[in-house]
Amino acid sequence: MKHSLRKYLAASLWSFLHEIHGIYMGGYASKSYAQEGEDVLLARIFGSKREGFYVDVGAHHPVRFSNTYFYYKRGWRGINIEPNPTGGRLLKRFRPRDINLEMGISDRPGELTYWMFDEPALNSFDQDVVQQRIAQTGYTLIGKKQINVARLDSVLENYIKPDTTIDFMSVDTEGHDLSVLKSNDWTRFRPSWLLVESLGQNVALDKIQTEQHLFLLSKDYGLYAKTVNTYIYRNLRL
Repeated sequence: MKHSLRKYLAASLWSFLHEIHGIYMGGYASKSYAQEGEDVLLARIFGSKREGFYVDVGAHHPVRFSNTYFYYKRGWRGINIEPNPTGGRLLKRFRPRDINLEMGISDRPGELTYWMFDEPALNSFDQDVVQQRIAQTGYTLIGKKQINVARLDSVLENYIKPDTTIDFMSVDTEGHDLSVLKSNDWTRFRPSWLLVESLGQNVALDKIQTEQHLFLLSKDYGLYAKTVNTYIYRNLRL
């Protein structure tokens, strides 16, 4: 009797879990790899587009917290730029169709100090951000490293063909984002859509007055949507 009851309960549980999986994970769910679902939000824009090109500045990891892996799996390709040597090696290994560059981006070429935590998603070139994270998070600063940096326009000139359409660009550099944006040539290299991290700016869309937001408005990009820490802009010249 006990054996039969266990079999019945096991079968009932399996049936229940299978039903729940069908409801919530069947044709209705969208899998996201991004930290705040930015890739799924973009999927509403791109639909079933199977080929495209992206640029990911501050790529971090080939899959974890990636705004581009969703599209890589679809067959897209692009450029991933990541200063963390560990992340750079992983990108080269697991994203072989992409161009993977182990370096940083800044408005002036040269070298910058790169601060590294035991949670690599927090790594930054910005010392103010680093000090805030030491004070406000439970993560530990484990070291620093001098990293070669280049302007974004120089990198894109070297790696993108003149007729390439950049479907979207993601900029997530932990406080260094404005410097990255200022290093691009917005006449020559204009992504159709732009994702930019904006730390500590969880305000209404019509109240945003950050320097990087005003900079992008001046380049004819309009704010389309936002998550908690990411603003999504569209190219108003298209």
